[in-house]
Amino acid sequence: MANTMKDVTVVIDIQKPVGRLGFGKVLILGEKAGGFAYKEYLDLTSVKTDFPENTEEYKAASAIFAQGDQAPASIAITCRNSTIGESAETLVERLQHVMNKDWYFLISTSTVKTDVLALADEIELDGTHQYFTRSSNQTDLAAIKAKKYTRTSVLYHATLTLSGLFLYIRRTKED
Repeated sequence: MANTMKDVTVVIDIQKPVGRLGFGKVLILGEKAGGFAYKEYLDLTSVKTDFPENTEEYKAASAIFAQGDQAPASIAITCRNSTIGESAETLVERLQHVMNKDWYFLISTSTVKTDVLALADEIELDGTHQYFTRSSNQTDLAAIKAKKYTRTSVLYHATLTLSGLFLYIRRTKED
């Protein structure tokens, strides 16, 4: 049998590098009546079809995609079912349903201390993802810090927004 060799053509575009895949994918975890299954998005326009501009999920996606060449190639969004009743779920339950999907960084739209601690505990237990959160409350910050998490990062600022958190994440990834 004869061995054949084939040429491979590689194209590198230094003007617009490909966003980071896998390791750099952000999962936005929110809450919505009826819930929302894990879905990946390539751009902000596609996010807008599922989440209006005034939602925290859209605002988080907007901040991520606004990072230009440092933005990931795609993001993912999932939401817990916030409907009161039998089908309601916690943020941790929703997170557990998507833990094995293709994402690395977790961002939650909730900054409630009990939610933050529960999500951080789950991320620490899993040991394969990173959780970035924010706080404008020093007491909450102290409670989170006391847990000595290794896979959870908290950004404190008196008026911190989601976009401020993403600027922090981008700088952390560059260092």
